[in-house]
Formats: sequence, structure tokens, C-alpha cells
Amino acid sequence: MAQAAQFSIGAQDARTDPAVLRLAAYWSGLAGGDGLPRKAALSPTDIPLLLPDLLLLQRLEGDWLIRLAGSRIVNAYGVEIGGKLLRDVVPPAVHCEFFRIYEQARNERAPLYVTGRLHWQDRAYMVFRSGLFPMLGSGETVDYLLAAVVFQVEV
Repeated sequence: MAQAAQFSIGAQDARTDPAVLRLAAYWSGLAGGDGLPRKAALSPTDIPLLLPDLLLLQRLEGDWLIRLAGSRIVNAYGVEIGGKLLRDVVPPAVHCEFFRIYEQARNERAPLYVTGRLHWQDRAYMVFRSGLFPMLGSGETVDYLLAAVVFQVEV
């Protein structure tokens, strides 16, 4: 039986991961010092090397929609997760944890760095490091999270 997820928020190893750092720099450049960037400013062609580790989430009523999941993220999950609701991708206990973390990034309107293990897939040997970067939709609310998620087998 899979264990509940255990995550570390603010983890230093996530803050220093090269892919997370590259996405942080890109996100900061989109903002241009004017606060949070808009999702409309996002252009995947600007960050081709990050695409395999990229996750784009959209806030819907009561859940998050996975708009885009890069190939390495899909490989880690073992199935295509793009276009699916978070609740349909992970077990309920993990959904609650991810939802809480995503809402924290959304409400704080600032990057959030997270590490954890894929306990819910009985793959606790898989460690992930991620940076979550909030983005505005058409208004002034955070409707999107852009993330770099990097997986590593820990022995």
C-alpha cells in the first residue's frame, strides 16, 4: 500500500537545482519588475531545454488542471497527465497535500520550492525537486502556476 506523500517546503536543494534556477530566471524576466507575470507572456519556444521538466497548472473551481506536463514528468508518473485534473492523477491524501502547496504559492504570490518522494506510486526511491512560480491570468488573481519538476533516483 502506498504511503501518504511527505513534502518539504522551502527546501534548499530545490532552490539550487539548475532547471529550477533557469525557470526562476525566465519567470523573473517575464515579470519585468512589475510584479507577477501573465500567463499570456509565456512562450515555450523561449525555454526549449526546460520543456521536459515543465508543468503548467491552471486553477479551476476546487482543483488544479494540469495544462502541460513535460516528457520527464510524464515518464515519472508512467502515464500522460496533461489535460487532467489533479484529483484524477494522484490519490486523495496526496491531492490534499499538493492542493495545499499550490494554494500556498497562489496566495503568497511568490515562488515556492518543494521537495518530496513519489510515495503514492510505491516509488519512494524517486525524489523530486520543484519550483512553483505563480502567474496571472487575465485579471489580477493568480490563475496559473508554472513549475519545473526534476526527478532523481536516490539510492
